[in-house]
Amino acid sequence: MEEFRKATGAGRASVSFTGWQRYGHDQEYPDIIPPNMYAGGPYGLDSLARKVKALGYLFGLATDNYCDITLDSPSFREEVTLKDSQGRYVRRSTWGAGVNSLICPRWAIRFLRRNWEVGRTDYPFVRGLLDTARPQLYLLGNYVCNWECYDPAHPLTRNENREALADIFEYFNTQKVLLTIEHHNDWAVPWIVSARTREAHDGVYGLDRAGRTNGIPIPLWQLCFHDCTYVNAGNFLWAVLTGALSKFNLPVRENDNRLEQTLLLAKLHRQIGWDDMTGHRFLSDDYKVQESTFSSGASIRIDYNTGEYRISGVPGIPDQTMKLN
Repeated sequence: MEEFRKATGAGRASVSFTGWQRYGHDQEYPDIIPPNMYAGGPYGLDSLARKVKALGYLFGLATDNYCDITLDSPSFREEVTLKDSQGRYVRRSTWGAGVNSLICPRWAIRFLRRNWEVGRTDYPFVRGLLDTARPQLYLLGNYVCNWECYDPAHPLTRNENREALADIFEYFNTQKVLLTIEHHNDWAVPWIVSARTREAHDGVYGLDRAGRTNGIPIPLWQLCFHDCTYVNAGNFLWAVLTGALSKFNLPVRENDNRLEQTLLLAKLHRQIGWDDMTGHRFLSDDYKVQESTFSSGASIRIDYNTGEYRISGVPGIPDQTMKLN
């Protein structure tokens, strides 16, 4: 982070750290405490948080999850999981965390408060995140879905499920933590400051025989919510087109043109980050040339065929055609 500050002179940034949990990223949810001992443990994470905040940056943690519970988690037991209409517990696919089930959100809020406020009470005692390394920004990997639960001990209609998930989001607001979520939905907008979006969700909608994404991606989320939720993007041209949040992965490498692009995007986002996106259109038959417009008068044109882009009407950015290096 000090190298980044020195290389860029950036006085404003939000920093998100992944893999800080007990066994690293996507392991043994919801048992994430203590922070990874191989990376410095609670004292190392606390020291890191203090140094990042001293630089004037927001300290953030990513990615956590109060939706899935892994079968190898010490907290796993059937009574905390969602049940289907036949009374059977729900099993999800095997992924990075192993075989897992879904936590009933009425139980999930208990696990959340345990990790943040109580920590671990066995030996060795470990404080919760609020006392260990209080984050200012948090990426929550929840799936914002309206599931039902048929467990007689904690039944939920879809509306009740949504209310229980909203309680989880509200918890972060009460702790004055900026919340970003991974799999978002429109009803969650009042609780989130940003959402992870991408040009196309290939893994969800699939590919056609030619390897192309089914359908034609449009920035629908940005057209609806650009003025009230930050968004990020998977590639630079899409990020420019949508006025997305700037993003850079550390460490800083020499002769890396990503840094120049990141700083340009940061300048663009600072100018139009809270604008309404007032329009989006395709300018070519192959959908590769696109244009977006914003309430401040800014307009952005990109060309996926040539790698060229033009930003117009944005203070501090020359109105000229530029090209990816």
